[in-house]
Amino acid sequence: MGRRPLRPETVLVYQGELSLFARWARALLTDAMILEMSAAGGLLLLCIGLSLLGIKRVRTGNLLLAIFIAPFLTTLLGGFV
Repeated sequence: MGRRPLRPETVLVYQGELSLFARWARALLTDAMILEMSAAGGLLLLCIGLSLLGIKRVRTGNLLLAIFIAPFLTTLLGGFV
């Protein structure tokens, strides 16, 4: 038996929840926090690319927490930089 594709309703609900969460989070995050989260996400994409090309095996799943830690570090270290 093969895997069934996702139903459109499921995708609609999933993307709707992500959109609502993003709108809620935007009110709490500053531009510096979003910039740091984007930088962490870019590094994760680079690691995925290195793994796909077979250059270096990086366990990207272990690094996902960096996206959520980045705003807190930005807040804590914002005055020192």
